[in-house]
Amino acid sequence: MICLGIVAGLSWSCPDPTEPPRPTSVSLSSTQVDLDALSATEQLTAQVLDQNGQPMPEEVVTWSSGNPAVATVSAAGLVTAIANGTGEVMATSGSLSATAVVDVAQVVATLEKAAGDAQSGTVGQALSEAVVVRALDRLNNPVVSTSVSFTVASGGGSASPASGNTNAQGRASTTWTLGTSTDVAQQLDATHADGAPAASFSATANAAAPGSTEKIQGDAQTGAAATALPDSIVVRIVDAFGNPVAGQTVNFAVSAGGGSASPASADSDAGGRAATQWTLGSGLGANTLQATVAGLTPATFNATSVTGPPTSLTKEAGDNQFAQVSTAVAIPPAVKISDAGGNPVADVEVSFAVASGGGSITGELAMTDAAGLAAVGSWTVGPNPGTNELTATVSGLAALTFTATGTTDAVAANIEKEAGDNQSATVNTAVAIAPTVKLTDASMNPVAGVLVTFEVASGGGSITGATVASDVDGLAAVGSWTLGTAAGPNTLTATTLGLAPVTFTAMGTAGPPTNIAIDDGDGQTGLVGFGVNIPPSVLVTDVFGNPVADETVTFTVMSGGGSVTDGTPLTDSVGIAAVGKWTLGASPATNTLDASASGTGTVTFTADGVNGAYDIDLRFLTSLSPEQEQTFLDAGARWEELLYGELSDIPIVLPAGSCGANSPPLDETVDDLLILATVEPIDGPGGILGQAGPCAIRTSNSLPLLGLMRFDSADVAGLEASGQFDEVILHEMGHVIGYGTVWNALGLLADPSLAGGTDPHFIGMRANEAFDRVGGENYGGATVPVENLGGPGTADAHWRESVFNNELMTGFLNGGANPLSEVSVASLWDMGYTANLDGADFYMLPMALRAPGRPVTLRLVDDIARVTIYIIDSSGRIVGELTRR
Repeated sequence: MICLGIVAGLSWSCPDPTEPPRPTSVSLSSTQVDLDALSATEQLTAQVLDQNGQPMPEEVVTWSSGNPAVATVSAAGLVTAIANGTGEVMATSGSLSATAVVDVAQVVATLEKAAGDAQSGTVGQALSEAVVVRALDRLNNPVVSTSVSFTVASGGGSASPASGNTNAQGRASTTWTLGTSTDVAQQLDATHADGAPAASFSATANAAAPGSTEKIQGDAQTGAAATALPDSIVVRIVDAFGNPVAGQTVNFAVSAGGGSASPASADSDAGGRAATQWTLGSGLGANTLQATVAGLTPATFNATSVTGPPTSLTKEAGDNQFAQVSTAVAIPPAVKISDAGGNPVADVEVSFAVASGGGSITGELAMTDAAGLAAVGSWTVGPNPGTNELTATVSGLAALTFTATGTTDAVAANIEKEAGDNQSATVNTAVAIAPTVKLTDASMNPVAGVLVTFEVASGGGSITGATVASDVDGLAAVGSWTLGTAAGPNTLTATTLGLAPVTFTAMGTAGPPTNIAIDDGDGQTGLVGFGVNIPPSVLVTDVFGNPVADETVTFTVMSGGGSVTDGTPLTDSVGIAAVGKWTLGASPATNTLDASASGTGTVTFTADGVNGAYDIDLRFLTSLSPEQEQTFLDAGARWEELLYGELSDIPIVLPAGSCGANSPPLDETVDDLLILATVEPIDGPGGILGQAGPCAIRTSNSLPLLGLMRFDSADVAGLEASGQFDEVILHEMGHVIGYGTVWNALGLLADPSLAGGTDPHFIGMRANEAFDRVGGENYGGATVPVENLGGPGTADAHWRESVFNNELMTGFLNGGANPLSEVSVASLWDMGYTANLDGADFYMLPMALRAPGRPVTLRLVDDIARVTIYIIDSSGRIVGELTRR
């Protein structure tokens, strides 16, 4: 017999039952261990069997793990999962062993919400915090590198990514973009293929930014004028997805037709709605109202205003008349019926009745016409002198009473002004005293009952009570006289049949200031540290544009670091106020100056402060002492301060002798003026002291780029000794710059004496304005007066000595100071230079015109150099010549 057996993989033949027991195999309780969670355990047991398959409990068994990173085993055979994977454990006894395979494969038992639940976000946008889920096995260990799916369960929207593998902490995440509706619950589920319960995330979807304003209620209504519409105006504010947006301020404003909205603004509620009540305007026809939310297109509502029920009964004509007893009044009493908006109401019955005086009427019942007017047919006063009364009654409205006075047969022969003439009142307001006339007969007795018609004759105002009858004292007064909106005279006439009209006059004065506007002086450029040429000025007007006088204007430097003088002037008779002087800051910058007056707001002036850029290059062709050279340089610096704007650089190529007999050949670019200066013999002592003038001018503006200054060496020492050399140099350099030498080329000299004129004068606007400012506003001749005596070299090239006296740019030097006036600097502005008027010396004409002039100490005889003046274009070409006489 063959006996086979297998124990733990070992085979043996049938034992001999008489043989002593010996260990032959190790038997395990299980050869396969499957663990579904980290730290999960399974108890294994092992037995040592003899050759007969019988346990040998006395044999010792030891346990070991073949891959302890996956699973461990205790000395008692307890297998513990460490990490996912496959390993083995062995039971060993002596040379015998048995092996069990261990598979560790975590199973996701729980999906735990780790982050991103219960957020709030904007519809259609991703939530700010990622949605994070944690995959855990049944022992709450993180499951790594397993796929988790994210699915939107409600509300629309999306998850990105839709699935993801867990990280070392068992976490997987996604970005949740919400759906576009705030009404649907937002839910996102995280699921796993192992069948663990889903992790459900919720979120609150809030509306996006306001996208549009919807009309919900109240459009296209019709209602009575000046009354509230039956339906309120309702709008809804929604985002781009149609979700209501709460908390948005809606402004309701009438855009046509008048009327009002109450409230004028409201915040949208949770449903995005905001409402107002719309009261229509008083006129008839189309009305519009707009509901506006910042940044959105307004919603426009339309309504039609129609005539409403009668609400008022007023006298239109025929009250307070006079008529002879037992005769009809001249004007049948008439009434007007209006609705709440003042619109006439047609087809309303009016009942007229005699209330006192014993008179009679015809047409006691009358219907209002399209203009809301109804009149009694006629009203005859009673047979006795005195008061008569007539009532007009409309159902539902208070009755009106008309009065007429029965009179005798007196006839008016005279009409005279009694009161209310020669008044003044603010424009668009009524005069204090109603203009009144008095009617008298031939014996100067008052005449009652004479109709007087008042009518606005000029000024554009209005009146009430235009036709009125004289009372028992013969007096008749207009109801009221409201002047027109333009300041100035207004006239009103009072006329009665057969008599010449009388005229009342009233002066309309400007109302309180409401507007301030820049008049002059804005946008200037000036030399740093000096006043701008044009003092900033403003115009102050009332609501109708009338200039307001005697209002204080405050000028305040806002930036740039400058200063002002006379900063709080009063407006003049034409509403203009100017600052005394605006001095710019010391550094190049934009300067600003504010001007304001009570009730008008503020205007801002700007000016650019710049450094001087005009350059005078002095070139000495003969030997001069250091003091003499410095005198020339000082004069150049003075003119550079007065003429600070740069001119175009011009190349010049001229042969020797082109600018005076001693001039060298020139081949260079000039910026801005080159002056060749000499001290040389001319005509001996006391004759011509010096001569100066330009030798080349620009084609673009006729301003000099090259000139000469020559002085008689026989006279220089005397000039230095008398202290007048510096004034002569400054004067002559002015001629080189163009003063008196290019006036004709620029068309600035009128009626020149050397051409046969008798009253030469400089016609530049800026110099004429300056002439008035220094006291010449009352000068009787043509301005600005230019010298008409002295012949060539003096006449037509200097200010007139008989007018200007000691001004530097006359043809004479006077005792004492000879200031270089604002008039001279302004004349250079007229010529095209950028001039600095504030740099001029103080000078006033009245001292010369009204007081004895300072004696002449030095005549500048023939001081204009007679040289050919070349006209040079921007490329340096000579394109023409001028020859001085």
